[in-house]
Amino acid sequence: MTKKGFSDRYQIFEKIETDRFATIYRGKDLKRNRTVDIKVIDHLVEKIDEHTRKLFEEEITTIAKLAHPNIVRVYHFGLVKGLYYITLEPLGDHLLKKKLVGQRPLAIYDVLKIGSQILNGLSALHNQNIVHANLNPYNVYLTKAEQIKIADCGLYHLTSSFHSLANTKENVKKSLYYAPEYILGESLHIFSDIYSTGVLLYEMITGRTPFQGETIHDITEKHLKETPLPPSSLNPEIPKDLDEIILKSLAKNPSERYHSALEMKEALVSYQKNIDPLTNPFSSGVSNNLNDPFVPGASDIQTNPFIPGVSDIRTNPFALGVPDVLNPFVIDNINPFIPSTSNKSGYSNSDASSKLLRLTQKMKQKKQLSKKVLNGRYELLEYLHLSGVAKVYKGFDNSLERYVTVKLIDESLEEGQEWVRRFIREAKTKAKIYHPHVVQVHDVGQDGKIHYMIVEYIDGPSLEKLIEKSKPLAVSQAVRICMQILEGLDQVHQKGIIHRDIKPASILVDEDGNYKLTDFTIAWVNSDDPPTKMESELDSAPYCSPERAKGDKISIQSDLYSLGIILYQLVTGHLPFIADQTHMILLKHLNEPVPEPKGYNSNIPDALQKIILKALEKEPKNRFKTALEMMLALQRTLKG
Repeated sequence: MTKKGFSDRYQIFEKIETDRFATIYRGKDLKRNRTVDIKVIDHLVEKIDEHTRKLFEEEITTIAKLAHPNIVRVYHFGLVKGLYYITLEPLGDHLLKKKLVGQRPLAIYDVLKIGSQILNGLSALHNQNIVHANLNPYNVYLTKAEQIKIADCGLYHLTSSFHSLANTKENVKKSLYYAPEYILGESLHIFSDIYSTGVLLYEMITGRTPFQGETIHDITEKHLKETPLPPSSLNPEIPKDLDEIILKSLAKNPSERYHSALEMKEALVSYQKNIDPLTNPFSSGVSNNLNDPFVPGASDIQTNPFIPGVSDIRTNPFALGVPDVLNPFVIDNINPFIPSTSNKSGYSNSDASSKLLRLTQKMKQKKQLSKKVLNGRYELLEYLHLSGVAKVYKGFDNSLERYVTVKLIDESLEEGQEWVRRFIREAKTKAKIYHPHVVQVHDVGQDGKIHYMIVEYIDGPSLEKLIEKSKPLAVSQAVRICMQILEGLDQVHQKGIIHRDIKPASILVDEDGNYKLTDFTIAWVNSDDPPTKMESELDSAPYCSPERAKGDKISIQSDLYSLGIILYQLVTGHLPFIADQTHMILLKHLNEPVPEPKGYNSNIPDALQKIILKALEKEPKNRFKTALEMMLALQRTLKG
């Protein structure tokens, strides 16, 4: 595949990896101006049967719409020279397997955290009737901020067309994670993913997989016939409760395993729930407030809408998706994703159909409210608010069938051309960034005199609203929120962009408990002249850095100062500097010392107070040098 011969849209930089199934390239999406990974399936489409092609295309389309924080993002897929290709978010070489090199067990808090995130991602797939079927540490990534990303989702039908159990090095290492039914060539289902997750947990917590062997035959025979040793027999620090969780997931009979990814995650969280995340060395840092919907990682699976992948199948219509009896993931015409009519909840498939019908009718009613459609594609459903001179609406993308946020600006406004220039500049700035903790721009365009920007729709409150409801937040919760934003901010800064206006109102939380940075209206790109004008209103002034307050040159440390103020506010319930007028607040940023956070909240650890005060140093050179440095410092406070 040559750099010129791939596509007019994508430029290829280098080949990253090749196996017998696919080749992965690092490249650039010229239309969106972003770096991507391009996976080219090295088998001609004409040699793949029509049924397999249909299943693959259906599943990869569904996955492209998921945008789940624990699943590698699929941007696009298509055909070139008779080959399928998929464009993906780039993740480098941060494979989970690299963390397991040396056969050393991971700390228990790491195992629980990683396992919970894997199960979150699997739950999102299973809710769409998609089975991964080949989960292993070679397709699970662990980012610098310890966020799990599952790759190769939706590829099972294609890969199974060319799969063999030949005794190759690649097959031997992957066979360590095969479910028994995979080895026997039987139909796969969600329980197969549960088994592979159990193998991963076993390996992470003991330093070895449950079944070892020199050949693929040795390993597969053990999967089929041998009982794994309890993990605690290899690592005496492992509690018996974790033994039981892992061994249940490794049951030979699929019906004896956990019935869903969420059930298994609930078992992990049940072990965690009495752990103090700031002091217990076995803690994952997950809050023990299981019913707090605003705590990332909270896990009351029946009520918490903010858990990644949470879908109480008795009440959540989005979890249902009733398949027909020909669905390959239905065993004996029973859908494993929906409780049968004989279960104790009394839930039936007819109930599911009724819920889906009501949901469909509700969506149609909403769409009928729309009187404006932009370029025949984007419907305006509901006015939300004003952002500068741009009107912001909730919209619906008819092509991809998803909700979006629509920002509009009319060039006929006074000084309209200047506002349009800024508007387009904001869109281009945002489009350079793809990160799960930064709100994503999907499209930008023009319909007559109306310019529009299509942005990821976040169906959740701003951090400002959460602060109003709960002051102060739990220390561990506040730290994790800021770590998420710092991870996104690190990506923003790497692209040469300074946000300049970070405040709680510019941080949103989605239904998965994922915090996202938004509102790049006055962001600065390093190719522009450095801004000096203050451009601050009263709501921004409490978070304004001293250098921005006096019109000096800004830097990435200016954003870290603003985030330091937010962290201060989250853990104390107070702002360090307040006044009735903007200029008085700015003067305090410039001249007054920061009150120690522990003066408001004595439960704040000393290490965390030092981090906050370092972020709020008057001189930028005395603050953290990067968002990553500050994030890692916060991470150490969670680990005690």
